[in-house]
Amino acid sequence: MAARLLRPLWRPLWEGLVAFGTLHVTGQMPPPDRSTRRALTGPPPGHPERVRADVPLTAEERGLAGRLPPLVWPEGR
Repeated sequence: MAARLLRPLWRPLWEGLVAFGTLHVTGQMPPPDRSTRRALTGPPPGHPERVRADVPLTAEERGLAGRLPPLVWPEGR
């Protein structure tokens, strides 16, 4: 039972320990391993927060969208 609960924690824990050790040995952070990561593309199909392109925004949603600051990516992206 405990192994089932701890299984999802092993990989992030291992990656954190590797990064921590590499930082202290070399003084630099290792590059992230992007080979096993999924690209973030937004909520999955059927998720309640997914915006449908065929349904226009309500007046309240348009007002809230107008109050959001513009999205600015940091340099290097």
